[in-house]
Amino acid sequence: MVNKYARLLEERIMNDKTGSVWAIQDVPKTWRGKTEAKVIADGYVFLEDGTAVPAPEEEEE
Repeated sequence: MVNKYARLLEERIMNDKTGSVWAIQDVPKTWRGKTEAKVIADGYVFLEDGTAVPAPEEEEE
């Protein structure tokens, strides 16, 4: 289930129930913590609205 929810967040799939892009708040509480950790480990960050976007790349000096 974690992989399913992570894919929905990372690919910015539309949530049919809300009519908006999947947000971390849409993930059932049972899976939310592990899903959030996986999405972050996959190189994404969460915006204020709970949606996931690729993390900005850090510039090397």
